[in-house]
Amino acid sequence: MAYHELHEEFVFEGPTSVSVPKDKVAALEAVARKYCLLNPTAEQKMEMATEISQLVNDPDVNVRASLSHSVMSSPNLEKWVALQLAMDKKEVASPILENSTVLGPKELLSLLKSGSEDIHLSIAKRSPLQETIAAYIAEHSSRPIVIACLANQAAELNDRIYEKILTRFAKDAEVIDTLLKRGHFDEDSKAVICKLLPLSYHELVFGDEEIPYLVKYRRRRTLSEATLVTRMTLAKDETKKVQILEQITNDGRLSETLMLRLFLVGEEEIFAKALAKKCDVPMSRIRVCLKDRALNVFQQILKLAHISPYLHSAFKITFQSSPNQSLGEKPDPSLALSRICSLYKFGSDLDLDQTLKSFLPIADPTD
Repeated sequence: MAYHELHEEFVFEGPTSVSVPKDKVAALEAVARKYCLLNPTAEQKMEMATEISQLVNDPDVNVRASLSHSVMSSPNLEKWVALQLAMDKKEVASPILENSTVLGPKELLSLLKSGSEDIHLSIAKRSPLQETIAAYIAEHSSRPIVIACLANQAAELNDRIYEKILTRFAKDAEVIDTLLKRGHFDEDSKAVICKLLPLSYHELVFGDEEIPYLVKYRRRRTLSEATLVTRMTLAKDETKKVQILEQITNDGRLSETLMLRLFLVGEEEIFAKALAKKCDVPMSRIRVCLKDRALNVFQQILKLAHISPYLHSAFKITFQSSPNQSLGEKPDPSLALSRICSLYKFGSDLDLDQTLKSFLPIADPTD
């Protein structure tokens, strides 16, 4: 059978420089060429799957590494093969983790959650690196992985990702320098950098520019969060609310202030689910804590969820002011807001998007 119509983006390089047994070279070359086909037929796909299933389970790591390198850019690669190679030894996994488009955000997130430091590092080097994956790395990966992500110019980073990183590594010179070397920041990202870094860094980001849009940024973020809270409060059932929560978690919009807004307006169940996503505390424990009004336990959970210390007082006030919904009491955000607004000095470093009064739900955004 003649194999032709090779995808023009793929350049077959044969096995890598590792030592591969001579009797496996021909098989590796054949598989690599077939996986570069532009439009393989169903019959060809079956033949390819049969051949690669033998090589992917070869006991020689050099054979598997050569295979991984040869098929890393193929869109025809079976997902199970990509995943098996991705969970193999470092020299086998790296080419697939860094290059394979067969692995989507769902698979990459799963690998990050259960994978080793080497897996994190390889994924951080992907081109492109989607926002969803970068947001997870920013919040959960170790310092070297975060630096690798920042150094990756193909990483899709936004203001919320920069905020996660700078909140974790605010005093780390290497992290900050690597971040600033990216350059070409949009207005929202510049606003986050100015908010979280000392003045000495501002000139590196802005030069002699003024920063009049910081207020605009805060207003946009406030409106965005208030709109999301309103969508949740207007949702007809819990399933819809959970769907919205999953969406904003996956795209990196589940911020601390958004969680506080949910808590303030009495969305305790969704707030509990959001809090559980930030830490390893079981939902059952969070529900009992909220039901029993166990303040000490609640404060411990806030620490486990890495809630910024300057926000602890706002959460504490809201916790103490929350009604007992099991008794039919309805939430009244104004009870907590007046105390919070008197505690936080607007315009200072403790400012919560200028005014916590904006935490109240806005008009129905669908009107």
